[in-house]
Amino acid sequence: MRFSLRSPLLLLSIVLAGAVAFVLWADAARARRATYVSELAGGASVAVDRASPTGYAGGVRVFIAPERNNDSYQWLLQTQQMLARDEWRVRHVDFDNAPTGREVRSASPYRWWLALVAWFDHTLSIRPLARSVERAALLADPALHILLLLGTAVFVVWRFGPVAGTWTAAAVAVTFPFAGAFVSGQPGDEGWIEAAALWSLLPLLVGILGQSSSIRRWFIAGGIAGGCFLWISVATALPMLVGIALGALLAGALTARAPGDDGAGAELPWRAWALAGAGTTLLAYFVEYAPEHMGSLRVDAVHPLHGIAWLGLGELLVCAERWLRGIRPKASVRAIAALAASLLAVLAIPVLMLLRNEPGLFTVASLGERLTKLPNAPLAASLATWWSRDGLSAALFVTLLPLGLVVLAGWLLVRLRPAVRERRALALVLGPTLVALGFATVKLEWWGVVDSTLIALAVAVLATLARHHVSAVLRWSLAAAGGMAVLLSARVLVPAAPGPEGYDVAPTEIEALIERDLAQWLARRASDAIVLAPPQVTASLIYHGGLRGLGTPWPENRDGFAASVRIASATSIDETLALVQRRGITHIVIPSWDAFLDEYARLGAGQPQASFIGLLHRWMPPRWLRPIAYEMPQIPGFEQQSVVVFEVVDLQDNVVALSRLVEYFVETGRKELALSASYALHQEFADDLGATVARVQAEAMLGDTKAFRDTLAKLDAQLAAGADQYLPWDRRVSLTIVLAQAKQFDQARRQLERCLAEIDEARLRSLTTVPLYRLHRLLKAFGLEISDPRLRDLARELLAPEQRATL
Repeated sequence: MRFSLRSPLLLLSIVLAGAVAFVLWADAARARRATYVSELAGGASVAVDRASPTGYAGGVRVFIAPERNNDSYQWLLQTQQMLARDEWRVRHVDFDNAPTGREVRSASPYRWWLALVAWFDHTLSIRPLARSVERAALLADPALHILLLLGTAVFVVWRFGPVAGTWTAAAVAVTFPFAGAFVSGQPGDEGWIEAAALWSLLPLLVGILGQSSSIRRWFIAGGIAGGCFLWISVATALPMLVGIALGALLAGALTARAPGDDGAGAELPWRAWALAGAGTTLLAYFVEYAPEHMGSLRVDAVHPLHGIAWLGLGELLVCAERWLRGIRPKASVRAIAALAASLLAVLAIPVLMLLRNEPGLFTVASLGERLTKLPNAPLAASLATWWSRDGLSAALFVTLLPLGLVVLAGWLLVRLRPAVRERRALALVLGPTLVALGFATVKLEWWGVVDSTLIALAVAVLATLARHHVSAVLRWSLAAAGGMAVLLSARVLVPAAPGPEGYDVAPTEIEALIERDLAQWLARRASDAIVLAPPQVTASLIYHGGLRGLGTPWPENRDGFAASVRIASATSIDETLALVQRRGITHIVIPSWDAFLDEYARLGAGQPQASFIGLLHRWMPPRWLRPIAYEMPQIPGFEQQSVVVFEVVDLQDNVVALSRLVEYFVETGRKELALSASYALHQEFADDLGATVARVQAEAMLGDTKAFRDTLAKLDAQLAAGADQYLPWDRRVSLTIVLAQAKQFDQARRQLERCLAEIDEARLRSLTTVPLYRLHRLLKAFGLEISDPRLRDLARELLAPEQRATL
C-alpha cells in the first residue's frame, strides 16, 4: 500500500518502538498495582521458606490476582506442583474434589511457559523457585505479548512489507479486547489461544499471496501452527478449523472459473495442510499423555481422533475445490469409499461429544462471561445483553470498531475485483472471522479470537490494496480510520493511576484479602484441612492456605461440585455426616459475601430451608460440628461482612456443644444469640460446670452484673464440690480465663497448671484465637510456660502476627 511517506521503514520503527513502550508501561503499572494489593493486610509479612513447595512458611501463598481471578490461581497451583514434584506434565491434582482429587485436562504448554519465566526470575534473583512462580504471574503474559508483537511485526514486514508490518504492530499492541488477554498479574492461556489463532492463519496467507513454488511449505507451516492451536485449546481451535474450511469453500467458489496468473489459480494444497496438522496433533497427544495416560476417548483435549478428522477435512476440501472448478471425479467404488470415510472422520468428533455428553467446543474459556481480564471489564451473558444493559459504551464501541474490516474486505471482493490470489486470501480469512464472530455474539470471551482473525484479515486487506491502484482519498480515509481505532483502543487499555492514598481496591480484591487471611488462619490451625465452602471461596482457600477443598469453580471438577451439592442439600443429619466423613471434610465455611452454599442447597433440594445449610443458617448445627471464631482483618468498606466457620469434631454431648456455641456467640459479639443460648443452658444444664462457665462469659458480655455474680457464686460452689474433675480440656481453659477475670488468681493458677499438664498438639489446635491469646497472657502473668519447646512454638504460631507482637 503506497502511502505518501518518505520512509515507511522510519514510520515502522517509530510505531514498533511506541507499541513496545506502551505495552511495557501499561503492564509495569498493572504489576505495581497487583503488588500493592498483594501486600495489603499483612501480605508483606509472611515468612519465606525455601524448602516449602510454595516458597512461604506453612505452604501458604501471598499473591492476589487482580479482581480475584481464580483461573489464574489454578495455573499457579499446577505449575508449583509440577516444579515441586519434578514432573513435566500435570495430569492429576488433589487440592479439590478431596480426598481423591481429579484429572487435569488442560494442556501443558502454558504451565511450561510459567515455569520457564519463573526459572529466569529465580536465576536472576535470590527468590526460591516456587516463589518465583508467583513473580511469573506478573511477567509471563506481558512477556508473551512483547514476543508476539515483535515476532508478528517482523514476520509481516518480511512477507508483506513495512506498511502492513506497521499496522500489525499497532494492532497487536493495542487492539481491544485482544490485548486484554495479556494482563500482568492474571496468568492464563487466553493470550496463547489468541496468538495461536492468529498464527494458524498467517502462514496460509503467505502461501496464497506468495510464489506458487512455496505454497505447499507455507500450508504445512499453517497446519503445524493449527495443530499447536488444537493442543492449546480444542474448544477454540475446532470452530476455527471449521471456519478455515468455510473460508476455503468461499475462496473456491469465488475463484472457481478464474484462470489466474503464474499458477495463482492452481489447486491449494489442503491435503498437505491437513497432514501437517494431523501429524502435529498426534505428536502433541503423545507429548501430553504418553504412555500412562493414553487410551481415553475424551475429545475435549487434544486426541488422535482430531487428527483423523483433520485428514478427512483436508480430503473433503480437495474434493469440494475440484468440484467447484468443474472437475468431476470418476464414480468408482474406491472414490465413493474415500469420500464416505472422510465424511465419517469429520463427523466422528461431534457425534462422540454428543454421545459422551462432553462440552467440547462449547466450553469456550475459563473466565465465564467476561470480555477481558482487565479491571472492570464488561460482564454479560451475550453481546445483546451487554448492549442492552450499557448501551453504546466506549468499550463496546472499541470492540465493534474493527469489524469495519469485514465490510472493507467484502467491498474489495465485490467492487475492486482483485486478482485470484487476493480473492482467495480475503475469502479464506473471512471464514474463521465470521465463525468467531458468531460465537462472540453469545460468548464475550470470543472477541479476543475475533480480533486475532481481524488482524490476519487486515494483513490480507493491506496486501490487496498494495497491489491495486486506489484513490488518495480512500488511502488516507483508511489510514485515518485505522489511526482512530488504534488511539481509542489504547485509551481503553490505559491503566488507572494511583490516588493520593494508593490504588483503589476492587470489592472482589477486598474479598480476596479476607479469604487469604482466613486461609492462612485455617492453615495454622489444621494444615491438612479439607473445606466445604462456596466454589470461589474454596479456590481462594486452596490457593492461599495450601488447603484442600471439594467444589471449585474449575470446569474439570464436576465430581467435587456434585458432591458439594449433595452435602449442602441433604435433609438427613445422618446422611450428611456419612457424606462429610466419606469426603474427609474438616471445616465448613459460610461467608456473608458469597451465598453459593445456598445455591448448592437449592440445586439439590426442593426445600432449601430444610437442608443442611438451612440448619446452619438457623444456628442448629449437629453435635459433630463446632463453630470456631475467626476475627476478620479490619478493611474499610467491609465492616458489615462476616464469616462463620464450623469445625467437624467428634460427637459432642449436648451440654458441651451448647456451651461451646455460647462461647462462640460471646467471642463474635452476637449478644442476642448469646442470651438465648445461655438461657437454654440455664434451663437444661444448670448443674453442669462447663455450662456455668459459658453462662458467666455470656453475662459478662451482656453487662448483667447481678446475674454475673449469682452465676459466679454457683461456679465457686461447683468447684468446691469437685465438678471440674472430668472437664474437657478446652472447657478447663475457659474456666481458667473466667477465674482470672473474676480475680480468683489462686484457683486460676491451679487450673492453669492442670491445663499445662494435659496439653498436647490436638488440644492446643482446638482453641480459637481469643482463648489461646488469653492463655498466653495468663502464662506470662503467672510466670509459667509450656514445657515442650515444640508445643510452645506451635502455641505462638497459632496466634495472629499482631497478637504475637504484643507478647
